[in-house]
Amino acid sequence: MSSTKHPAKCAGDGFGCILPDFEEDIKSEGSGMKGSEMKVSRWIRMLKNPAFSVLLTGILLIGLNIAMKGMFLMGKPKAEEVVRVEILYPEADALPREFSDAEPIELACSLMNFLNYRPFKQVQEDDAPLITITYILTDGSSRQVSASRQTVWWQGKKYALKDEGFFVNLAEGIFY
Repeated sequence: MSSTKHPAKCAGDGFGCILPDFEEDIKSEGSGMKGSEMKVSRWIRMLKNPAFSVLLTGILLIGLNIAMKGMFLMGKPKAEEVVRVEILYPEADALPREFSDAEPIELACSLMNFLNYRPFKQVQEDDAPLITITYILTDGSSRQVSASRQTVWWQGKKYALKDEGFFVNLAEGIFY
């Protein structure tokens, strides 16, 4: 088989084609290769392609990172967007604590980085939030995150926490 590239399928960037050249395999039927051998040959050519190898490696690394560290919450507020933070922890204080200084706002925003969850784990139905943090943004809207020792509530959904109890312990230690 020759390794010629079809101009409509490949860019002339020197990296080769991501997809195998199927026309070439059809032409090689007369060369004595069986169907399964042609499929193996097609996969080998695809794996030799640098762009495909980089893409496959990236997907595997992302999957491994999620499996080891958990999935992070999307849409977290940035400290620059937050005007005020209200933290409610009924076990320590019946009233919410409000913070409008830069340092506690930055701590509260950074605290959300510890809310990694397990994407495919079932959440306990009878679980209730222990701590609630409300972020009041510069545009007047608010975002709220709540957590128990096993569960996090974010944007109307519940997720099973990767590190159970860690977020509540940190929030309690920092703000109470």
